[in-house]
Amino acid sequence: MTHDANRRLFNSRYAKGTLAVAALGIAGCSEPETTVGSTSATVVASTTSTASNNATVPPTSRPTTTTTSDESVPLEWQRIAFVGVSAYLLTRDSEIALIDTGNPGSSFTIEQSMIAMGLSWNDVGHVIVTHAHSDHSGALRAVLGFAPEAVAYMGGADIPGIDSPRPIQPVGDGDAVFGLSIIETPGHTPGHISVLDATGSLLLAGDALIGNAGGVTGPDATFSDNVTLAHDSVRKLAGFQYETILFGHGDPVASMGDQQVQLLADSL
Repeated sequence: MTHDANRRLFNSRYAKGTLAVAALGIAGCSEPETTVGSTSATVVASTTSTASNNATVPPTSRPTTTTTSDESVPLEWQRIAFVGVSAYLLTRDSEIALIDTGNPGSSFTIEQSMIAMGLSWNDVGHVIVTHAHSDHSGALRAVLGFAPEAVAYMGGADIPGIDSPRPIQPVGDGDAVFGLSIIETPGHTPGHISVLDATGSLLLAGDALIGNAGGVTGPDATFSDNVTLAHDSVRKLAGFQYETILFGHGDPVASMGDQQVQLLADSL
């Protein structure tokens, strides 16, 4: 089966609805709330957590990234649930970090989500892409075109071949972006990364984990480059503390996330 066919199968398997627009919800709530309009756009709850076709990798070593925002201010997160995959807007002091971009053509839905929050592309300071698969990185070129001040970040091994209008900053273990810790979680792809907000007890797992009916499963072997490494990354994530988990595929886990990942790691 070809890679594109595999991705279509994956999106079909995990698709739970049509295009979604994120809107601010009640703190601590992560369930979809309602369906509105003729396009069946699901309003997804959020919470407050306590120039070439190939992107160029900068030749310098990775610096730890800092920002000008007050990192003591809690982050708010918004889920944008596309067909079969989700991206996330993290906001603090009217500055946005976008986690993943969805498939090509997803920038309009991202924009509508920001408008609903009273924000715009000019507020996007950071775009963190968890991995190179097109359902997570496909709209990166468009997003960076609309967000002139945004810096893009990925795991270094996934950067070659990514379509980006400007260089992508490689990041890994020990780096911080927007007060978020980067965790290398290879296996699903060679350069897959996850993102941890330790203060808010929030893990953004990309495809290193999958949400399943309120629980957690490991990455689908069908779409993972190296299953052994992918399982090692699950065990690695079990070593951190977090209540909430946000996934690329599947509904968020609202509580005891680290305990669920530990149980999963013990079963591998």
